[in-house]
Amino acid sequence: MKIAPKWFAGQLFGVAVLITAAAPLAAQTGTFVDRWAATDLRVVTYNIHMDDIFADDNPVQAAKFVRVMQALQPDVINLQEIYNHTAAQTSSLMDSILPLGGGATWYAHKSGDKVLVSKYPLKMKATDTIPDPPGTNYAMALVDLPDGQFQRDFYFMNCHFQCCSTEGAEARRQEQADALVNWMRDARTSGGKVNLPKGTAMAVVGDLNVVQGPAPVYKLLNGNIVNEGIYGPDSPPDWDGTSLADAHPVHNGSGTTDWTRKQGKNPPYRLDYVLYTDSVLGIANHFVLNTVSMTDAERSATGLHRYDVTLSTSNYDHLPVVVDFRFPSAVALSPDQDPPR
Repeated sequence: MKIAPKWFAGQLFGVAVLITAAAPLAAQTGTFVDRWAATDLRVVTYNIHMDDIFADDNPVQAAKFVRVMQALQPDVINLQEIYNHTAAQTSSLMDSILPLGGGATWYAHKSGDKVLVSKYPLKMKATDTIPDPPGTNYAMALVDLPDGQFQRDFYFMNCHFQCCSTEGAEARRQEQADALVNWMRDARTSGGKVNLPKGTAMAVVGDLNVVQGPAPVYKLLNGNIVNEGIYGPDSPPDWDGTSLADAHPVHNGSGTTDWTRKQGKNPPYRLDYVLYTDSVLGIANHFVLNTVSMTDAERSATGLHRYDVTLSTSNYDHLPVVVDFRFPSAVALSPDQDPPR
């Protein structure tokens, strides 16, 4: 597993690149919630529990979601467990929570219970990998970032892997990881079912449900395909022929606590992940939001309440995971330059 983004070393596919500091951003709250630079792209992944962000489903939880979104100010949101509401309803909800102004609206793409929501247009929308594990889908799309602000576009794969510890569940999660590794190989290779411009940022995000241990995540990071007969040989998923990086945020940006789901008397688990191609981008601020462990001063500064990320005073379910991505200022591939395979 990688420790630091490769582009900080000043090389991309063996070609020197220019790295400049991102523009400073005045603190909005003076807390860990603040973005470190105006040019950082804030991405959130959040299993929101059974449509609870909608007032017609759960007005108490919906009010909490409003406060969380207004505090975080995300650019791209990957939601899971939206079963009974459409992509249009989700984008309309975000329009009401965080209006973009100037007639702009949020974009949304839904597949199964997963919704990818973005301030920026979504292209290359897909719901299934090819081949695709039976009964599996992903909300996948290329976020078309403004050329004047961001150096490259960003391809997201929003996932909700097989749940629980029932018979066959672990094998199913591994098959879902296999499918994504194969899909990313296809995206990096000319022809096939999906083609991305060389060096496009990619991230696998969402609830990976690794309740029986992180083996499927490790294999996904490294491109270690188990069922090669269906999904092809191993394929390290980054553009430079290496593994993905794990953002691995911790609670409120400090300490070592990293679980993202805690329910009842069950032990807490780290189930929600952000895995990304660190050959072409890095991360800045990143954290798991836990409003219960925030100080009173932090909650006051951000407008958050103590139990805004819980279902009750004792039941957390999933916590929001926040990662600010940072793009190098000058990274380019010449038209005839291919990354290593």
